[in-house]
Amino acid sequence: MPQVKIVAKNFMDMVASLPAIKLDKLYHNSFICEAIFSGVLPREPMPSNITVRLPTLDELDSYAVGQWECFLLHLINSAEAETIKNISSSMMKVFQRGLLSQRDKEAPKLTESGFQFLLMETNAQLWYIIREYITNSEERGLDTADLISFLLELSFHVAGEAYNMNTLTDIQRNTIKDLVDLGLVKLQQVHSIVSLPPLAKKYVLALLYVDGPVTAKLLEEWVLADGFSKHRVAFDRLLQLRILTEIVERKKETMYRLNTIFQINMQKRILNGGVLPREPMPSNITVRLPTLDELDSYAVGQWECFLLHLINSAEAETIKNISSSMMKVFQRGLLSQRDKEAPKLTESGFQFLLMDTNAQLWYIIREYITNSEERGLDTADLISFLLELSFHVAGEAYNMNTLTDIQRNTIKDLVDLGLVKLQQGRKESWFIPTKLATNLSISLSDTSSRKQGFVVVETNFRMYAYSTSKLHCEILRLFSSVEYQLPNLIVGAIKKENLYKAFENGITADQIISFLQQNAHPRVAERVPSVPENVTDQIRLWESDLNRIEMTAAHLYDEFPSREVFEAACDFAQEYGGQLWMDSKSMRVIVKAEILTNMKDFLRRQQQ
Repeated sequence: MPQVKIVAKNFMDMVASLPAIKLDKLYHNSFICEAIFSGVLPREPMPSNITVRLPTLDELDSYAVGQWECFLLHLINSAEAETIKNISSSMMKVFQRGLLSQRDKEAPKLTESGFQFLLMETNAQLWYIIREYITNSEERGLDTADLISFLLELSFHVAGEAYNMNTLTDIQRNTIKDLVDLGLVKLQQVHSIVSLPPLAKKYVLALLYVDGPVTAKLLEEWVLADGFSKHRVAFDRLLQLRILTEIVERKKETMYRLNTIFQINMQKRILNGGVLPREPMPSNITVRLPTLDELDSYAVGQWECFLLHLINSAEAETIKNISSSMMKVFQRGLLSQRDKEAPKLTESGFQFLLMDTNAQLWYIIREYITNSEERGLDTADLISFLLELSFHVAGEAYNMNTLTDIQRNTIKDLVDLGLVKLQQGRKESWFIPTKLATNLSISLSDTSSRKQGFVVVETNFRMYAYSTSKLHCEILRLFSSVEYQLPNLIVGAIKKENLYKAFENGITADQIISFLQQNAHPRVAERVPSVPENVTDQIRLWESDLNRIEMTAAHLYDEFPSREVFEAACDFAQEYGGQLWMDSKSMRVIVKAEILTNMKDFLRRQQQ
């Protein structure tokens, strides 16, 4: 059964697949060089394409209050606090400087100062803790001036913005981890793919101003013995992206040097500083832009309408028409069409609909790039523009006049996907990237950008989907019976006949189960399992019912002239992996049709 394969999961994979000539052209763009090298500018807020979904200020306030209260609960030795988290050793030392006392092996107890501290207002408590934290910094081998400087810097950062941990020193990172206990900062892990591995970056910086080639042996001497595996990963990535080029000379060892075009543009970027290829338009020209919530709703609506075309929904037909460029993407495996019949979903198309949104998006983008040359576009130019687009700020307006004709046409195609929104002013027109566009630089393994689930499956095979989306309803119809639909609720059941139809269309049991698990409603998502076991087991059993008999084209051979010829024919068929059945007593054998020609030639030689 054919499977939808995501060959390129991110821009790094897409760049690595380019031929050398195209890659050199890509590296002529100094912004691309810096984007591949670092992904973000030092100590500036990280772009939304990398952070994906940050907590709102209200969520951040709740987090800070929760962390601070838990911190204080440790002072009164609350059982609840012990079960929630552990305080770092640095912070415990702060406690022990006057707030707690401990004798022998007894549990720590509050001092008089500790009781007074608990009755202070939050700001006063915070300043007391920070003062004590700074006071005992030298005991931990830290420079007090450096610590005060960093804390002062931190106070000038913007609340709610994300800052890259890689821009900090080791000491500053440890300080940040201590401040997490106080609720002063929140740590998040993201999977950015527009960046080289850390060790690869160091190699690039070390070789950036080296004009000649460097031997492989010298590069290996830079690495400690226990870091060789990381060296191999970094080195392979640099070679795959052809940032490093291999030079092999006769009777000499292998040498490497930086890609000249990449090297020159990276030098320019470091010397002259980095800016985005285009700046957002001033607010006095754009007047009123959609809010991020409005933009999210627009993007979801466009994307769902795009997918509804795949299911050939009547609602989608009446809303909008898909551009010819995007229709070609559909026709490359997802849709099939015979004569004058309406296009129909292929097996890959059905499987595509059950994918996660990020996986769907990357599949479409990969196909869009793959057939770009058929439309007279340069693949390197298209990848370069899409990579630039992923670094734009979601919700900001960018002037259409800064684009080339090809880029304008690409933007119009991306409108169909909900990646950008177009707006027209009195004199100027502009495009506004949505989060779908900035998510292009997110790894498929990153779950932070996934939408909240909506499906509840019960042990009696009843299914409740809390959604207003027409697309969700159509997708559920692919493998279940939708009984009725309320404004915000879809009620249905998983039945044998619906599943049989889904299996015939090429959807597998594992894909259905995975879809139900990924889209489980928050109330059931935390359960293990999120979909009842009796339901998942039954879905797999129903699938196995259809796979009891497997049809294989074959040929029967009998009436052999002798047992020696029969046994030789059986051995020949087994060697080719083509024997399906044999009966030694009656001297009959059945072989696969694919080895028929070889079998005929063999028997002809036996007769001679």
